Amino acid sequence: FARIRARSGIYLTAENYRPLAEKETLIENVDHLLLLHVLDTIRGDARRNIEIGYFLNISSRSLRDKNYMTDLLEFVRTRRELSSRLVFELQHNDIKNLTSDCFKLIDGLAHIGCKFSVDNIDSSDFNADTLAEHGFSFVKFSASRLMEMCSSSHGEMEVARMKSQLDKSRLTLIVEK
Repeated sequence: FARIRARSGIYLTAENYRPLAEKETLIENVDHLLLLHVLDTIRGDARRNIEIGYFLNISSRSLRDKNYMTDLLEFVRTRRELSSRLVFELQHNDIKNLTSDCFKLIDGLAHIGCKFSVDNIDSSDFNADTLAEHGFSFVKFSASRLMEMCSSSHGEMEVARMKSQLDKSRLTLIVEK
């Protein structure tokens, strides 16, 4: 759902539209439209007895907008039957800079059944237990970054320790590309 349909058969990828949307302060609108599209897709899947989760990016701008996040929490709370299929994906750099108020809103979404994923992690230097406590279920690494980590003298042990910590915290590692 990172793509937006420009017209029949033509899609804009997130790499193409997100920088412009952020520059023009429209990213919250994009986040909202993508959420509505995902919810509509989940409802359609439910009618066909398909139960899968959908990953949905939330921009740093939306995360810092207390009104947007409060509205999102209330919106999802009234559609609780859909919440277990929503996986909100946040960028690792954004998570590092979140305020306690933002974490309270994330905790509220997790409490009603939403899950979270952290994307673009670039090192094993993160606290898996803290992520799990805040409702995170998935962490994403690029395959090239993991390979790079493994190429150092103690890299394979570092990656093995990280995977062990993820397992202990019940976080699923997703290797991209």
